[in-house]
Amino acid sequence: MNQRVEIKIVVANSVYQKNLLAEHGLSFWIKLGTKEYLFDTGQGLVLRHNLKELEIQLDSLNGILLSHGHYDHANGLKSLLKAKPDLKLYAHSDIFLPKYSKKSSQLIDRGMNITRTDLQNFRPVNKAKQIDAGLWLTGEISLDNREAIMKAKYKVKENEELKLDPFKDDQAVFIESKAGIVVLLGCSHSGVIYTLKQIRKLTARKKIAAIIGGMHLIHADQKRIDKIINYLRKLDFDLLVPLHCTGFKAAAQMKAVFKERVVAGGVGNKFLF
Repeated sequence: MNQRVEIKIVVANSVYQKNLLAEHGLSFWIKLGTKEYLFDTGQGLVLRHNLKELEIQLDSLNGILLSHGHYDHANGLKSLLKAKPDLKLYAHSDIFLPKYSKKSSQLIDRGMNITRTDLQNFRPVNKAKQIDAGLWLTGEISLDNREAIMKAKYKVKENEELKLDPFKDDQAVFIESKAGIVVLLGCSHSGVIYTLKQIRKLTARKKIAAIIGGMHLIHADQKRIDKIINYLRKLDFDLLVPLHCTGFKAAAQMKAVFKERVVAGGVGNKFLF
């Protein structure tokens, strides 16, 4: 794939540039040739402001891709649909399930602020799918044991039954570029290693040039962080940008190991491949 790929961070937890805003959330703008997409939409508190400051036009977007159905990745969608109701949305069919996290004895709503009926153009992606030339969603991540990722904190309601969330809706984006495969991670609830293994399988083990996004390591113990760093050592990547839920501890250790290949990203950062 010889097309030029451009990525901009539209929403993230940190910002280091004038006139842009940060929040606990994530959103990327993707440009491949003449096509433009958003991957995730943040909470919706800063999305429209940052899109305007970054000169990204809603009318130019060919679609929205969602990593999963949590508020900090999906709630920006509501304002986008209000402005452009016919926007295509590509995501797993489970994104609409009510989602919660448990804190003490309380359940806190972590789900989306829209329902299936709010969408004119929903395109379910449950298995790996090419959305556009060189732009893919992984589909459901294959795990050896899905129960291993099901934490007591995260709940989902299905058929009126509240149960542990298996995160079947969790997926990532990968893009074919001149430099190699560019991976964009939402939260990696299914695990960074399983996600990258699936992408390597889907791409016939092509070079992974960049890994950008959330790795859900903010509360991880040292053993888990070490395991992921050791896996990343085996990949001949050029760029690693740990964002959002990766957490300072894991990001700092990645920087210590991989040196200049790790970049502390924030809203407004642009990457060309």
